[in-house]
Amino acid sequence: SRSKPVNNITYVVAGGAGCDEMPYPNYTDTEVCVPAGTAKACDWGYKTPPGAEVYKTGRMATGILKADRKTLNWQLYDSKTGGVLDEFTISKPAATSIVV
Repeated sequence: SRSKPVNNITYVVAGGAGCDEMPYPNYTDTEVCVPAGTAKACDWGYKTPPGAEVYKTGRMATGILKADRKTLNWQLYDSKTGGVLDEFTISKPAATSIVV
């Protein structure tokens, strides 16, 4: 799950991003969410602030976070197809110059 920024915080919740060691579920090609731990795990707003969720998937996936001094880039790859499921970049705002 991923939220839009809430108080300048973007929430990314990846239950198993990077764990491709278990057998792959027998999915169809449609989106499937399987509740894990609680029946509400698939509900919108359960893992991110209510009303802020902008992306959610039940697909098994691998996440890659790249960071440098100015940006954070997140990519979530479908473990079966290798396609990008979600991606976003957060950039550091430019410093404000004050001339006296």
